[in-house]
Amino acid sequence: MIRNRENVKVLLWNESFSELYTTDDNVEFRLNKVCVSAFNHELCHLCINQVFGGVFPDLYIRMPYELKEFLPRDCVQHISNCIEHKLFYNLYLEIGGMKDRFIVDYELVKGNNFHKKVTKLNLNNLHLYLGNLYSIIGDCNDRIDYKRVLTDYRKLNPKIFDSCNLLLEEIKSLGINEPAEEFIITDEGIIINKTIGSLSESFWTVVFDEFNN
Repeated sequence: MIRNRENVKVLLWNESFSELYTTDDNVEFRLNKVCVSAFNHELCHLCINQVFGGVFPDLYIRMPYELKEFLPRDCVQHISNCIEHKLFYNLYLEIGGMKDRFIVDYELVKGNNFHKKVTKLNLNNLHLYLGNLYSIIGDCNDRIDYKRVLTDYRKLNPKIFDSCNLLLEEIKSLGINEPAEEFIITDEGIIINKTIGSLSESFWTVVFDEFNN
């Protein structure tokens, strides 16, 4: 599964979270504790990276330049992370990951009550809307009921809300068993998946059009 990588390292670090760091030649599993579930989680992220090239590159590169002032890179990384969680959650369980250790805040209700703090969606709070919404629709804990909360999120902007859900569901429908066949390599050497790139472009078009009228 780890293709075209010369060095693979597993490191313990002092952060409150674990992460996967990759370059063209290296893979680092940065774990905040010795935990099989944490390792399996990052291994699944690597699987997505190998099959799709990752969700983030496509989503970030396709974002209109005009939106980048309002949507920081960290926000798009968070969205991508939530989508990937939905993609590989079943695989994570299949390889022995424990539900309550899937993410550090697995048992917590997501969203930070954002829907109660705002009455209108605008460019200045768009990053909070998208970040919190994807935390909710990307939550794999099926014991938490978000139905009423999601109704409030949709009222803030039905078009963007529906587009967020559509992006997640369409990427999920691609599955993770078969590698994508069509890739684009940018001048910077970034691997772009044509299918996810097309879905990302459609998503950003809806978001951009809502604030460009």
